Amino acid sequence: MADQGKVVTTSLRVAAYFGRAHKAVLRKIANMKCSSEFNRRNFALVEYLDAKGEQRPMRFNCDHGSRLNRPARSEMPSLPLQF
Repeated sequence: MADQGKVVTTSLRVAAYFGRAHKAVLRKIANMKCSSEFNRRNFALVEYLDAKGEQRPMRFNCDHGSRLNRPARSEMPSLPLQF
């Protein structure tokens, strides 16, 4: 999905794509071994309204598509996200 020329997705879409529970995807993101700065820049915590109208947590991921905006290799998570 694109938003103002940026490639973006959400933890909900990742969960649906891989056929996993959303809470499992949130847990994987939270447990990644990366700096808090990397997490803040790449996995913004937001809320959404679920089917019952209740607010739930969701991660919003933005990939700017530019090497200048990508973290240094040393900041990349040491473990791959495998669902």
